[in-house]
Amino acid sequence: MNNAQESLLDIVKVLFKWRKTILLTTLGITVLTAIIVLLLPNYYNSSALLYPANLRIASRGALFGNADETLDIFGKSADLNRIMMVAESDEIVQYLNKKYNLYERYDIDSTHAKAFHYVKLNFLTHYNVRKNEKDALEISLEDKDPKDAYEMLWSTIGKVDELVRRMTKRNEEIIMDAYRKRIDVKQENYNRASDSLMRTREKFGIVDVETQRELLTETITIAEAGLAKYRGKLVAMGGNARRDSIAKVKTLIGALETQVKALKGDVDSGNTININKFNQGRELVLLMETSQEFLSEELSFLRDRFFQLETVYNTNISSVYVLEPPNIPIIKSRPKRTFLVLSSAFFALILSVLGVLLFENYKTVDWERTFKDA
Repeated sequence: MNNAQESLLDIVKVLFKWRKTILLTTLGITVLTAIIVLLLPNYYNSSALLYPANLRIASRGALFGNADETLDIFGKSADLNRIMMVAESDEIVQYLNKKYNLYERYDIDSTHAKAFHYVKLNFLTHYNVRKNEKDALEISLEDKDPKDAYEMLWSTIGKVDELVRRMTKRNEEIIMDAYRKRIDVKQENYNRASDSLMRTREKFGIVDVETQRELLTETITIAEAGLAKYRGKLVAMGGNARRDSIAKVKTLIGALETQVKALKGDVDSGNTININKFNQGRELVLLMETSQEFLSEELSFLRDRFFQLETVYNTNISSVYVLEPPNIPIIKSRPKRTFLVLSSAFFALILSVLGVLLFENYKTVDWERTFKDA
């Protein structure tokens, strides 16, 4: 106990002996720190809280049906990770460097080979992206000018949103381009089918298969009925009728016979419409009409799908929800001058005390002899 008291008393004696040195050293370091801290520039931090949007709310299924009615407007973990990846990408640094001239802001020679690398390192010391415990995204950016910090953060949020949407837009463009090419091919096939059908109809004198079949059948039936009627009438006249009446009936019979033969295609009358030619081309025309109708339906489907994709592409929804928008900071974020000065004073005092204690404890040691013996 006595030894402990004596040791403590010795320490107090040493500290009292060196009190001026300790106090002056502490005071000097404190004053020097205060001067240095006063020369440090103020930085202002602007922050925002974001949450990912569910981009599927503008999908084809959501806009045109066949989508889940309980589709959440907020994105999931994968959407948040995608936004974080974009927010931490070099493209954000490049964009802000171009817009706000970070080379000049951080006093970096833009002609240096590693200029962008140094800009990025400086920028990342003032920029932070993190996911909080509620799966929201916190983005903060600090600058010497509070308004610049505010504007740069808004620009960052806008660029992140643009880049995330561009990722999905690029995929949509690829799909739309594939549909556009398919539509062009189908349209060309449809045009060729239409031209072939038109030439075939002209060749066989077919306009409409069903209507024309009924019309030809009915016309032939009427002509044959009229022919039978006048033949019967001619027989009934015998030789008792007037000569001009018999001649008239014979003329009618001849005309009807010619008409029936022409309609049946038994004679080459120059008539483009007859039952034989119709029957020869009917099945081919029906087949070509079916093929054309199939192409028309497929083309209509592709155009409808392309319209839906184009609508989705032109529907610009934000990829992020800004829950807490950036604000112009009023209070500086750093440096904490009082804390720095007090901390330096504390450590200066501790180191001064340790220094004098070590000096007093080992001042009687013959260091030259000690090193020679070693």
